[in-house]
Amino acid sequence: MMKLLAALLVCIYTSGTSAFKVEPLINIDASLKANTTSLKMGSSDDIPGIVNGWATISDVDPNGIEAKKTADKYNVTVKPDNTYWLKNAYTPFIGKKFIIEKVEIQKRTIYNTLIQLLVRTTSIRWQVLSDTQGNENPTVVRSMIETASLLSFTRETGIAKMVGWGSDKVAIVTDSKPIFGQDWGILEVVDSSDTELVIEVDQEKKGKFKMFWKLEE
Repeated sequence: MMKLLAALLVCIYTSGTSAFKVEPLINIDASLKANTTSLKMGSSDDIPGIVNGWATISDVDPNGIEAKKTADKYNVTVKPDNTYWLKNAYTPFIGKKFIIEKVEIQKRTIYNTLIQLLVRTTSIRWQVLSDTQGNENPTVVRSMIETASLLSFTRETGIAKMVGWGSDKVAIVTDSKPIFGQDWGILEVVDSSDTELVIEVDQEKKGKFKMFWKLEE
């Protein structure tokens, strides 16, 4: 019965299409070695697509209107340079995959209730992605991909894109999931170690909840 419920939840969760086009992963190790001498953490070098600390999400918010609204709503001041793009709480985990061990809901919605049920019945993973715009900055975290796995079935279920950083732990994000559509809000890393991240999500549709991520070796 639980397997049937889990299969149904995955089907619902992955129905429809995502608003984002997912770029292929770059070869993290090769790119890091090739750019070791040119990249310095915290440098002020230009990053393609980043202007005064803001990333342009051309496919859903080409003028940055929604991004600025989100910053105002959640009282986040985006740092007007590249400091946090080049070094933040996710930087050590570029290319790595995490599995969500549990979800704690602080402000319940239909959407985060579904997410919580999925985490309890299937395997939900997130992978931290680096810059894919010409591979100039393989240490710049641009986005994260979510997948759901049940038995031998694995499917991409969403992608979150960073838009700006209020600190090295607080990012304004927009994400797209087939069932939820486009959503805006913030992700805040409230606790971390070498193998775990606790991320507080606060978004318009998905409400407020914490995700407990465990690094997959």
